[in-house]
Amino acid sequence: MKIYLIGTFSVWCCLMGCTQHHVFVNEIAGFEQRYTLSEEKILLDADILFPLKMNFLDDSTIAIAELQDEYAVHIFRVSGDTLHLTDRLGHKGEGPNEIRFNANTLQKDTYNQSEGVWIGDSRWVQFHPYHKEPDTWDDKYAEIKRLPSNLFPATECFIMENDYLLGTSSAIDRQVFLYSLTNDSISEYDFYPVSSNSYNPRDSKNVFSGAMEIKPDKSKFVFAYTFGKALSVVSVQNMSEPMYITFKGAPFPQHVTPQELENLPIQYIRLYTTDNFIYALYAGKMVKDLENAGESQPLSVHVFKWDGTAHCELQLNQLINCLCVDEKTRSLYGINPMAEESSECYRFALPEAMFTD
Repeated sequence: MKIYLIGTFSVWCCLMGCTQHHVFVNEIAGFEQRYTLSEEKILLDADILFPLKMNFLDDSTIAIAELQDEYAVHIFRVSGDTLHLTDRLGHKGEGPNEIRFNANTLQKDTYNQSEGVWIGDSRWVQFHPYHKEPDTWDDKYAEIKRLPSNLFPATECFIMENDYLLGTSSAIDRQVFLYSLTNDSISEYDFYPVSSNSYNPRDSKNVFSGAMEIKPDKSKFVFAYTFGKALSVVSVQNMSEPMYITFKGAPFPQHVTPQELENLPIQYIRLYTTDNFIYALYAGKMVKDLENAGESQPLSVHVFKWDGTAHCELQLNQLINCLCVDEKTRSLYGINPMAEESSECYRFALPEAMFTD
């Protein structure tokens, strides 16, 4: 057994990955508190916007990782009932890594005493500082951190303390990698929320695919699964003791081939995290049903506390594929990229009661 020190915390792992000593399962029946959210349509300073991720950077700035535009990340300023486009990052240019890419990293951070955001693709992440005066971003990155070629392509990547990168990759057999830039070493871990796993490593990556996000203080991360109504919450300080959130009567599908996954309903679509809550965008529908679900409360947001408690369910009456939350103004923002004429953005008012319960 080896101990890897990361800042002030220790991560236990063996040569083949994580050895789990204790597994904590919080099986819930559902949510005692449910709220139906009212929405207002927000004018969007973009005709077509297909978001991969959204992140609230301050009380008036939203960063959106965009799929189709030549710029990977769009920066919007919230002004009343309008999102004004103020900057675009990750553009085509002559410098290194300035070709078109899809940003699968969109992480707010303070780096070298500068506030900003990490963006990146399947091979690297780069930091762009933000200057509040005169409200501008550095289009040229201030710092870049590269992954080794045996982790290409990374599908998620988060910056940890002391030059560690945490994420997922289709190149590894296990679920999560932890890469030390200092030591050039890789550890791999699994946190699948099942008592026994009958799938081989490659099939496991398909069956247990999903969304991953990190807590803003970098102390924990969470998985929400595409084909199973479950989440894995893991403390970075002790990765050998994951917390599984499962629902009674909703076990993971057993003995499903990768080809059969398309016949299963989609469970969780996206995640958004704050230091208080995990916001998990939930469908529970087949893909074909999602395409025509805009008039019948198509989706909801499952809100959990980081200790695994089921906090509340937020019922939506508009279809969105991505979300971000400003808890200061009690607002949830979401975008529907498949509206009839152009992408539509909505602002949902969060109930005061969910912050006082």
